[in-house]
Amino acid sequence: MRDDSELKRLRSEDIRDVEVINNPGAQYDAQVRAVVRIRTRKLQGDGLSLDLTLANERDLRYDFNRPQVKVGANYRKKIR
Repeated sequence: MRDDSELKRLRSEDIRDVEVINNPGAQYDAQVRAVVRIRTRKLQGDGLSLDLTLANERDLRYDFNRPQVKVGANYRKKIR
């Protein structure tokens, strides 16, 4: 994952399987206690996909809003 917004955009129908590894081994940092591995279905075909995420966080302690806009684009080319 590049950032946690990828997890928010993941649809349940795109998930192939989920694996929880309680003892991840040497390929991870020594402080990592568990890993959740999510495998997705391979998408078919060519095309451009766009993703727009809008969020507004409200900080009640300091009384201000923190609006966020994230735009993502992906182009998929089927290799023949």
